[in-house]
Amino acid sequence: TVGGSDRTVIGQLDNVIVLNGKEMKDHYAKVGDPVFSPDDKHVAYEAEKDGLAYIVLDGEIASASYDKSKNEGITLGPIFSFDGKRLVYVAYQGGKAKIIFRGEDKSYDFTGHNYGPLSDIIISPDGNHFAYASIQSLTGHKSIVLDGIEGDYYSFVSKPIFSADNEYIMYGAWKDYNNFKNNELWWIVESVQEFGVHQTQSP
Repeated sequence: TVGGSDRTVIGQLDNVIVLNGKEMKDHYAKVGDPVFSPDDKHVAYEAEKDGLAYIVLDGEIASASYDKSKNEGITLGPIFSFDGKRLVYVAYQGGKAKIIFRGEDKSYDFTGHNYGPLSDIIISPDGNHFAYASIQSLTGHKSIVLDGIEGDYYSFVSKPIFSADNEYIMYGAWKDYNNFKNNELWWIVESVQEFGVHQTQSP
């Protein structure tokens, strides 16, 4: 059972998702944990068959195929926007890691950055923006990345959050992570539209 939903899920039986006592139509070699949209109208999960990985939405394949034999795959997701209308996932293909908005041609390459767990990649309430805390692989500098744009560098950044009106992004930051005695934790509020415009140099 998941949450308090009246769409009671969830069982996994012989690699089939069972929703409210009914099997989804396709069988797979592997299935991931199902995720409900916040409006409780959709369910999505990662699945594999014949060496290929997919995102499945409401029983239908909803992504490109990723060839496991070529070290391709879905690394994070699926993630729903707050209104349930956007589905986002992170995949590795062709030597690049990308965050992909389903149903749109745009995707964002963030190869060269390390990122936290699924819960650290967030989608704005209107589903139009994404953000995550990033660590540069070469320098170790930490920053917030918003819609593929990198913000100011810090020694530490917290998980970001969006304002309810989608206008601002907020996060905590330290300039000097090792100097706890004299260090201050800054709570930073930035405009989504102007993010990265006034970027300063790394510490």
